[in-house]
Amino acid sequence: MKRTIVLAAILLVLSISAGAADESRKAVISFLKGPAKIIKKGESAPVSAKLSMQLAAGDRIETGAGTRAEIKLEDGSTVRISENTAIVLDEMSSDKDTGRDKSAINVIVGRIWMNVKKSLGQESRIITPKVTAAVKGTTYRADVSPEGDTKVNVYDGTVAVSKPGSDPVLLSKLEMVTSKELTKSEFDEQSDEREDWVKWNKSRDKLRVMIVAKEMKNKELASVPVSESTLIELFNNNYLFSVVDQAQVANIRQSERLKAAMKGDAASAAAAGLEFGADIAIVVDTTTGIFSDKDMLAGMVSASTNISGKIYRTDDAIVISAGNQPSRKVDITEDSAATAAIKDAATKLGQKFIGDIIKKWKEEARKGGVFTVTCSNISDYNKAKELEKALAGINGAKNVTQYYFTAKRALYTVQFTGDSGTLAGEAGSLTLGGKNVEVVGVTAYRIELEAK
Repeated sequence: MKRTIVLAAILLVLSISAGAADESRKAVISFLKGPAKIIKKGESAPVSAKLSMQLAAGDRIETGAGTRAEIKLEDGSTVRISENTAIVLDEMSSDKDTGRDKSAINVIVGRIWMNVKKSLGQESRIITPKVTAAVKGTTYRADVSPEGDTKVNVYDGTVAVSKPGSDPVLLSKLEMVTSKELTKSEFDEQSDEREDWVKWNKSRDKLRVMIVAKEMKNKELASVPVSESTLIELFNNNYLFSVVDQAQVANIRQSERLKAAMKGDAASAAAAGLEFGADIAIVVDTTTGIFSDKDMLAGMVSASTNISGKIYRTDDAIVISAGNQPSRKVDITEDSAATAAIKDAATKLGQKFIGDIIKKWKEEARKGGVFTVTCSNISDYNKAKELEKALAGINGAKNVTQYYFTAKRALYTVQFTGDSGTLAGEAGSLTLGGKNVEVVGVTAYRIELEAK
């Protein structure tokens, strides 16, 4: 038998922290490009897959040539499916005793990309009739051929793969294993990223961040802030984030917009982030003082630093988190002492910020994302209420609230199981008083519509 490894005819079981309710769970199609069909549990005839379609345990998904699809589970996990792939959602439920969600995905053939964020505290087990693997929050892909030959590549976290009667093989970041030999090996990330499938998945996994710092040392402004470089390195080393190039930010560092952002202007910070296509803007202010007393410090120099900062969502300028971090270091020169203090404070503040961002993601993953929807060119108030009802009718949307209608423009919030792109696709198919509703702008948390 060639199906000798986990994911060869995969049964993927995820055990992830959730509420203790004993109930069935759902999944939703959050991205779909190309033909795909769904065979509902107990049915034999397939139906065409659609964006925002809800899926239940026992449903089978099959993709055609050139298709890419994404499924979001209620526990916050993401499964992406390539072309010519077939999977079955075997189980999606919550254990009333342990309070953990349990999901089982049987991958019959094709390619999948799984994202279970370790920072959300998620854990999973992978089980097949002959093979078991244990997963603690990870990002990986699996390729299963029609003959059952399988390859697993791990991009973050760990996957422990074992066969009956053998010790588990622990795969870490940038390690892979094949079904022919259960022996791990490293793979080259740059070569791997030449695959369009890999590049596409990585782009959807990451949150784009802009980081900018104002840094003063003994009342002198730093041209290349150490705190900024430290934060960029910290975020870039975390798989969840992609950071705007520091050189790009430097080009507008002296702009009025960034100067206003550094003074705490949330709208300016958000606008600066949007200029670079960032989902999040992080603005920090660093002040460092130098103390030198050769008698007291035995010839050493002391540097005291304080870094304060805020995180803004760029689409609506909402502050996600704020904080400050002091540090003091002693070294033989002013520059070395200051650099050490700044790096220490920036690292600690950055770790807090990463935790705060992920916590926000966790909250939204549990309840579904909350998106802001605006629509312009609405003729009257009755049409605004009509659009509110139409938005509420989108599959996966709930708690739709209209906040205002003025100057032919209405603003709504929509709780939606899926991402903003999926919601935009559904909203773009609506009509309003004989007019088509067109999508004119989409960010991570906002959809802009216009009645044409």
